[in-house]
Formats: sequence, C-alpha cells, structure tokens
Amino acid sequence: MTATIRPPSLLRQRGSTLTGIIIGLIIGPKFIGWLRVRQGKGQPIRTDGPQTHLAKVGTPTMGGLMILTSMTLSILLWMDLRNPFVWACLFVTGGFAIVGFLDDLDKVTKASH
Repeated sequence: MTATIRPPSLLRQRGSTLTGIIIGLIIGPKFIGWLRVRQGKGQPIRTDGPQTHLAKVGTPTMGGLMILTSMTLSILLWMDLRNPFVWACLFVTGGFAIVGFLDDLDKVTKASH
C-alpha cells in the first residue's frame, strides 16, 4: 500500500502564511538590531558602482536568516510532515540558505564586495 500525498488545505496554507508573517514581525526588529550591532559597518559597497547603491551603506547583511527562520517554523507547525515534498523543499531551501549565508559571511568578514 502506498500513501496518498494530498495537497495542503486552504486553511493550512493561510495559517502557515499568517504564522510566518507574525513570527517575522515579532523577531524582525530585534534580529535586525542584533545584526547591526554584530556587523558594525554593514554591507560594503563599491564606490565605482552606480550611485544609487551608495544608499545601501551600513545595511546589515544576513537578513534572510530571519525570513528563513519564520518560514521554517511556520512550515514545521502547519504542514503535513509525512509528505516527502515538504522535506524536499525544506532541504533545498536550506541548501540555498547555506550558500547565501557563506556569501554574506565572506562579505562581512573580509569587507569585500
């Protein structure tokens, strides 16, 4: 016997979305403040690039961690964890998160562009 994989109900989809937004709004300000203190100067910006990019000076990097945290917690609370596609999406998203984290970490530690 094979298990039937059913799509999530509309209630679970909306609940997951709302939960993710609420978690992001709750942890967002403290997380961004922590990143500002931790990173100091923020993201380095090239001076020879477009002038519009100079507005990004001092912007903390790694804000995606906040988004990924709220998304992952919401998915773990609302989705059917017996569904293999849920785990596949989480692992793929986690892989891209690791690449993004390493890229931002390189920018901050080496102050490179």
